[in-house]
Amino acid sequence: TVFPDDALTDTFTLKTSNWLSFFKNDDKYAREKLSGDLERLRSYYLDRGYINMDISSTQVSMTPDKKHVYITVNIQEGQKYTVRDVKLSGELKVPQDQLQSLLLVQK
Repeated sequence: TVFPDDALTDTFTLKTSNWLSFFKNDDKYAREKLSGDLERLRSYYLDRGYINMDISSTQVSMTPDKKHVYITVNIQEGQKYTVRDVKLSGELKVPQDQLQSLLLVQK
């Protein structure tokens, strides 16, 4: 991928076990948590210009002793897109330079 694995796994609320997991309860697998994590992963890519990013598959497997869960996510990143220009039009009630300073997307 174009992003480091650490950056991608940081978007997940599902975590590997550590000594705080007992208190935080953040290492328990739940389908709803995984769905939320996949949506955050999608947003991570979209926010960085990968508008055609696709999660092609996810695989959840459990060890035979049922103590560990492994989650595999296959991603097609696609091409990165950038903004070339931003134009405001219409009858603006506020001066254009003030509005442009509020835009999150810049040239």
